[in-house]
Amino acid sequence: MRTAVAYSLANDEAGLARVRAHFATKMKGTPDAGLFAVPSSNIDQHGLAFREAAAKIASIDTLQTFMKDFAKRKSDAKS
Repeated sequence: MRTAVAYSLANDEAGLARVRAHFATKMKGTPDAGLFAVPSSNIDQHGLAFREAAAKIASIDTLQTFMKDFAKRKSDAKS
């Protein structure tokens, strides 16, 4: 998912095509199939709203990763 979002934000249609080719069949029938279809669709179909949502998703993931690392370091420092 993150790879598809990254390629989309980078306007890399070739990268998205590779993601679709590799993962579309594997994602079909899974609970995340619909979610996968959105970021992996052709860039022309995304529109501004998708790009804004994808940027927010990317920033949330980055914040969550930072907070997990921060909490671990704080916990390790107390030990």
